[in-house]
Amino acid sequence: MIGVKVAIVHTAFKLNAKKHNLDKVKRLVREAREKGATVTILPGMFNHGPVLSFFQPSQCSIVIRNQAEKIPLGSTVSLLLNLAATQGLFIITGPIIERAGPRTFLTSLAVSPTGILLAKYRKIALNPEDEEYGFTSGKSVTVVSIKESFGLLAENDLYYPEIARGLLLRGATALLAFLRVYPHFDLRVKRLLEARSIENRLPLVAVGGAVMSQDKILAETPSFIVDPSEGIVEEIRLNEILGEQSDSQVTLVEIKGAPPAHNRRRNSSDIERILRVVYKSLKQQARQEKR
Repeated sequence: MIGVKVAIVHTAFKLNAKKHNLDKVKRLVREAREKGATVTILPGMFNHGPVLSFFQPSQCSIVIRNQAEKIPLGSTVSLLLNLAATQGLFIITGPIIERAGPRTFLTSLAVSPTGILLAKYRKIALNPEDEEYGFTSGKSVTVVSIKESFGLLAENDLYYPEIARGLLLRGATALLAFLRVYPHFDLRVKRLLEARSIENRLPLVAVGGAVMSQDKILAETPSFIVDPSEGIVEEIRLNEILGEQSDSQVTLVEIKGAPPAHNRRRNSSDIERILRVVYKSLKQQARQEKR
């Protein structure tokens, strides 16, 4: 079975440096096309860098207030649509900050080579900092069909097996997870990635990234390729080249999803029931943290 060629963009972004970061994205998407990719996967917060993990709360609030974008009308989405069309490939991204009326979301995007927004996914499992900043939780899972059917997971979604199972029931044949970059990488994430892949018998690609300042890498969260039979088969980090650390790496991988199963796809009521379990758990966790 022939899979789909996916380019994993593992790179370092500068904090709150939108023009610099988007110029880098343009270059790396062109590199992905030159390597023969059909789909390019970009990290979360590829426009402003992972400010939510590194800025002080007051600074984060300013970024959220001033930089949240409407979808599909914002400048970041416009750039993605144009980039996908000019390079002739699909692009799937980790979360950026979306504004929809008075609410804000952490939203992943999928765009097509025809310059159309295919799908967006609003992160369901918010962490305590997200809630403090006033983000709203998404209400549904998202599967993007591009030869393979990619189920999207964002950051803390990994901690809730029901979300990955909901994607399986929605018809996902592979999982894409987007990892938030923190000052220190939590090794438990590796076990979570293997668990979500193994329990659903689906290949999984997880995209991390790094933060740089004055041409130095301050922190890095690796990217991973996970096989449901073997666990983590590749860990992607920024390489040392001629004594200097490279700030970007584009890795091409062929994803062969799980074979279709007639009994996998369930009706929407099954998925809604699973998600209700997640929402109940999130509410209980929030109550415990307030005590």
